[in-house]
Amino acid sequence: MLSYDRKTVPMADGVNVKVDLMVQAISSISEMTASFTADVFFSQIWLDPGLAFENVT
Repeated sequence: MLSYDRKTVPMADGVNVKVDLMVQAISSISEMTASFTADVFFSQIWLDPGLAFENVT
């Protein structure tokens, strides 16, 4: 990252982020309050070339 300048604003349009949400379990369902409790797995994956190290393969 020898060419990295922390004072320079990135010119990229942004980074695409893949978001996954998997419901693992639903419990404690209440019809009275219209609520429930859920266990979920949430992940985010992205590739930002601006954070790449040039000398690492």
